[in-house]
Amino acid sequence: MAAEQTPESDVRLEILGGFALWVGGRIHRLRTRRTEDLFCFLALHPRFHSRSELADRFWPQDSAEVSRQKLRMALTSIRSGVGDRLESDREQVRLLDIPIDAREAMQSPERFPNTPEPLAASDEDWAMAFRQEFSLAVAARLRERAEEADHRGQVSEAVQLRYRILDVEPMSLSDHRRLLKSLQELGRTADIRRHLETWDHLPPEWATLLGEPEARPNPLVLPNNLFVGREIELEAITASMLGAAEPRRMTFVGAPGIGKTRLAQEVLRRAPEAEILPVFVPLAGCSNRQAMVDLIRLALGLEAEDGDSELSETAILDLPATLVVLDNLEHLIDKGAGEIIKRMTPVGSALRVISTSQRPLGYDGEELWTVEPLPASRNSQVPSPRERLFLSRARDYLADGDLTRRSHQLVTDICSRLDGLPLAIELAARALDRVSLEHLAKEKFPSTVESTSNERTMASAIRWSVGLLEAPVREALKKATIFQGSFTRSAFSAVIGESAESILEELVDRSLLARALDLGPGRFRMLEPVRHVLFEEPSAESEEAFSRHFADGVIRFGATGEATEKRALIPDLAHLESAFDYLVRSGNTDLAAQMTTGLAILWASERSAPHGEAALESLYQSLSGGDDLLRSRVANARGYLAFFRREPEIARVWYGHRLEAIRSHEDPLLLASAECNLGLAAAEMGDYASALEFYRDALPILQEKGLPRQAVTAKINLSGAYLGLSRFGEARETVQGAVDACIEVETLRPWLGVATFRVAEVEFGEGRHGGADVWAMRAWEISQGLHEHLRAVEAASMAAWARIMKGEIPMASEAMKLILAGLESRPLAASLSLATRAGAALAAASEEWGLAWQLLGVGDRWQGRQRAVKFPPIAEQEEAFFRGALGGLKDRGDRAVGRTLSTSDILSRLERLSTHGA
Repeated sequence: MAAEQTPESDVRLEILGGFALWVGGRIHRLRTRRTEDLFCFLALHPRFHSRSELADRFWPQDSAEVSRQKLRMALTSIRSGVGDRLESDREQVRLLDIPIDAREAMQSPERFPNTPEPLAASDEDWAMAFRQEFSLAVAARLRERAEEADHRGQVSEAVQLRYRILDVEPMSLSDHRRLLKSLQELGRTADIRRHLETWDHLPPEWATLLGEPEARPNPLVLPNNLFVGREIELEAITASMLGAAEPRRMTFVGAPGIGKTRLAQEVLRRAPEAEILPVFVPLAGCSNRQAMVDLIRLALGLEAEDGDSELSETAILDLPATLVVLDNLEHLIDKGAGEIIKRMTPVGSALRVISTSQRPLGYDGEELWTVEPLPASRNSQVPSPRERLFLSRARDYLADGDLTRRSHQLVTDICSRLDGLPLAIELAARALDRVSLEHLAKEKFPSTVESTSNERTMASAIRWSVGLLEAPVREALKKATIFQGSFTRSAFSAVIGESAESILEELVDRSLLARALDLGPGRFRMLEPVRHVLFEEPSAESEEAFSRHFADGVIRFGATGEATEKRALIPDLAHLESAFDYLVRSGNTDLAAQMTTGLAILWASERSAPHGEAALESLYQSLSGGDDLLRSRVANARGYLAFFRREPEIARVWYGHRLEAIRSHEDPLLLASAECNLGLAAAEMGDYASALEFYRDALPILQEKGLPRQAVTAKINLSGAYLGLSRFGEARETVQGAVDACIEVETLRPWLGVATFRVAEVEFGEGRHGGADVWAMRAWEISQGLHEHLRAVEAASMAAWARIMKGEIPMASEAMKLILAGLESRPLAASLSLATRAGAALAAASEEWGLAWQLLGVGDRWQGRQRAVKFPPIAEQEEAFFRGALGGLKDRGDRAVGRTLSTSDILSRLERLSTHGA
């Protein structure tokens, strides 16, 4: 059984030294060990996973059908604990972020006195990968803490931290050496000797640490502030570049200001610990091949022979183990930079080379390491790498007491606006010496463009990169600043014109544009600081091309309403709004009006209706006295938004404006469509008499001139008006015609479930509960086949009510099982509202009075927010039932409890009701 349910926020997973899922302060038991593994996997990878992938991963020995069934049972067990933190539909599943002790230990290992291995009992590949990630992260954070302790002169504390590092990374020679040097500094010779005897894999010559030999000099001047944010990357690169015996060469590739140089410098800092000489060669000011060769030769201490314009292979082979960083090579690619690097690393050489560039150098055997922006946090309770960098650099200006929950949110917002670019984040943090954190959060790009110091600014880094581009590519990049966020290849081509394809690929190759893979294939984006530096007001030509491209797309969508087109357009909503605004400003109201149908659908689905309402009303006013058809189109879109927002009175006004605007055109089909919209608004207001007149006027025209789906929809809605007026015979006859049409015409099958359910409503409204049960179950079967989950829940709820009214309580419990199955994919407010009302009736019929009041309390939360779905003859019967069942019983506070229940609490109570009579 699940532990007592509490709000889903009170959920925590512990995987250090064992598995424990805490819900509401108690351990929640999952049904099997495999379910625990599945939960851990979902918690550690909080993104959508396909059900087939999960079934294959966790039950590979079972058939597809059996593995899917086991997955469903496991997900049910998980949902009983975490509620709607588990999101799923028929195809995919994800678990929203929850606190995990191992993740917390990775960020703040000092909070854990010891760090046992996570997922120790699992030998699966994903678990082993996480254990490796965990070890690297914990070791990196402990190293950071140890370095801080060294800076403070607290060597004893550093020693304790380094012992803990070796607990998680016992084979790290560099950490053994750091520990021994710290012990030597403290004069703890006995501890050094004991350590060397315990760890027999350490080099024998390290025994000289009992009397330390002279160390290699390090002539480098490296940054003296802490390296923050890429600790795991640093460990992997260090192991690859310093641990290999053969020559290695790697290129760090990334956008300007992304931290390529700093990452390379940190690898250099570690080179002496591996007995490797560090050499740094800055090449930003180098303009040709010979100058590059001369600078490298000078840095390596090599003599140039007369007439020798190349590096001598013999001299290279004579060099000791050395790590060379060649910084800023993007402008030297066509000067032979790749060939020079190959000459530096012949077979038998002890040289290792790291290059930094905004694009690959392109030589054979080049190993690329793409340096990405610092990531955002996957867990709001743990600072992200980008936030840790900001706080580290802001330490001189922010006292610990200044960091309230609000200020942490401000830091998150600042770092997000700067797209995780380290240089931009550091400059923003330094601006705190002159402005407050609140002021900084309000600035668009604080301290990233200009600086009063001589340090490198974000703007200079970006302008350096842009200056390397050919003129047509440079102009195209500036034109692309018209895009806000991500954009498609076709949108880029529309704005840029000729050669757009090759220019796009070059800009991606140079890290000035990036692929926005998180938003879907085929989308690109410009980092926001880059856009800010380069932005210039678009030309009229660019704005016209931009606006026409997006107008064409949304007009097509408005005509078809295809779901796939809608998903593709949602990331471009800001672009569509910009295009719409430009067309209105420039006087092209014809094209702007044509956009309104598709825009209204997008505004409604993305909960941005208020913006759309203002834009549509302004356009409507500007069309006063103009084209009536355009005005009718805009009025229709405005009415749609009002209807979507549960404002039927306002919708009726705007649908009325539409009707008046098209009367003069005498197009009967347009008039019929407008009357149907008015019927919808009137019915939503409860004015069924007016709705009846609107639908009766429209139906003959739609049957003669309209599409079949328009006629069948009008019949279904007309039957609803009859039902609202308790004219059951006419309602039944009308909707039966719709059912027959849906059965006869293949293209009308998607409306069969709606029509069948309307028959069930008519039967119930007339008090024929047996017929209502039969038709509701037919509607449930049809809706299941069409994957219409809300309609399926609605039909199963009607069946439950019909059985309760017949006194068939065990059969009503069976209907509750169908309701729960419909809620499994994703319990939305609309479906939960239906389910809890049916559940309240079942609880009352089962004499569970407290539970009935609780479930009625749940319904109070949605009162006024959900579209009314019960016609008066149905609602009256339900209210009469509750008055009879609960009228003489007092609510002892249970209804108030119901208003506070979480989704998981609600589902657990409905599940209990589904077992009645079993």
